[in-house]
This record gives sequence, C-alpha cells and structure tokens, in this order.
Amino acid sequence: MRSVKLPRLVPPRPVPPPPAAPGDVLAAAEGLRVRLGGRPVLDGVDVEVRAGEVLALVGPNGAGKSTLLGALAADVPAAEGSVRVHGRPVSDWSA
Repeated sequence: MRSVKLPRLVPPRPVPPPPAAPGDVLAAAEGLRVRLGGRPVLDGVDVEVRAGEVLALVGPNGAGKSTLLGALAADVPAAEGSVRVHGRPVSDWSA
C-alpha cells in the first residue's frame, strides 16, 4: 500500500514558550501610556509580573486597573511605551 501526503488544511499551532522558572519576568510594561477616546488613562506605567508572584491590583473605580490588564493582554493598544510577554513584544503574539 502506498501512502499519500495530504495537504495541511490548518496552519500549524505556534509552539508555546517553555515553562517559566520562579522569578522569571512573564509580562512587563515600560513607560506605558494608554489613551481612550483621546483621554489619557494610563500615564508612564512601569510594571513587571514574575513567575511565582501573587499580585494584587488595587485602586478606586476608574483608576485604570482593567486598562492595564487589557494592555498587558494586547487587547488595549498602547499609545506609548512597550509591553512584552515572555520577552516578546505583544504585537508579535497572534490572537
């Protein structure tokens, strides 16, 4: 019996990053500025999230907590600054 190579219909899945060691930086923002509707929401935020840490993001309503998480997840675009996940810019990660 002869084998036939079929065309790949679905693109290959990206290889996930290796597991992080405790203390490795998983996500980072430097000089992050976000504007929504022309209004500044985050202004010059620097943050690092490390493997093994437990963090609490605390603040009053409208302080920008959800916006910061959205920017770290690349759901909210940064007007300025950089956001990296596993050392790569969030723009490099596909949805």
